[in-house]
Amino acid sequence: VWFMPKHKAWLTAGKDFKIRQWNISPIAQKHEMGDPVQLHSDLITDYTEILSPFCVATCSLDRSIVLYDLKNREALRRFDRKHVTGIRHMRYMKNFGGMIISTGFEIYANVWGP
Repeated sequence: VWFMPKHKAWLTAGKDFKIRQWNISPIAQKHEMGDPVQLHSDLITDYTEILSPFCVATCSLDRSIVLYDLKNREALRRFDRKHVTGIRHMRYMKNFGGMIISTGFEIYANVWGP
């Protein structure tokens, strides 16, 4: 479960390899879930919010990173197969040119450009 402060929404991922967006309103006591979206073929391990373009990135043990536009519900870009056995963590570095840094089970990190 991840909270996305810029999107003002929650994101969950489960054993079915799908992400779900939740809009939770404590005022209205209403919990809405969007339709699940399949972006990966293995366990989703991390997420990060991207500011430009305004989207989220998810990574997975399937060795891919997907940039996903939550508003328009579409995948914007996919980075594939640079990790040997899967991606465990990633971070968005907005102060360093908008790079994404990802780590897997290797002894190195990958840097992805905008």
